[in-house]
Amino acid sequence: GVLEETLDYKSGLYDTLVEGWQDMRICLNIDHYNIYQDGTLDIDAYLSDLTMTAADYTVTARVIGDKGTVWSKTIDLTVDGKGYTTPILKESVSAAQWEGGEYRLSMEINGMPIDAVKTFWVNEREDLPGLSGTIYVHGLSDVGIDFLKKQGFLVGVSIDGNQAIHD
Repeated sequence: GVLEETLDYKSGLYDTLVEGWQDMRICLNIDHYNIYQDGTLDIDAYLSDLTMTAADYTVTARVIGDKGTVWSKTIDLTVDGKGYTTPILKESVSAAQWEGGEYRLSMEINGMPIDAVKTFWVNEREDLPGLSGTIYVHGLSDVGIDFLKKQGFLVGVSIDGNQAIHD
């Protein structure tokens, strides 16, 4: 176990546990791992107070691509040590100026990199292959039919619903 009979941490073990949990200081989430240039990267990040002492910290978030940093934000954060987590960042970042390719979202605390990194990809819609073909539908709304037509499909609509004819 990690505790003595007196419920104190065993000698030297507390520092070992804190060091082992160091990579768990930031919970970093993104909504999608593939986004389009006309979309946004939705970031949600929290700091775990369990391994942090009450103090003021500077947290930097960065998006890095093949050509270097394309977005960054610095946040001044105060940890009071009374909770389990402290919200750091909840933001939607436009990908409009980013080229298609692989990117990494990373964070630093007081200039020290943290092992909280998310890799994601930005895609250009015009680079996607076009769709074509004929789709036969029954019971699809006009909105759904219009959507398929805008995607490049020829849409055949069944109006009588006779299962034997349309199978």
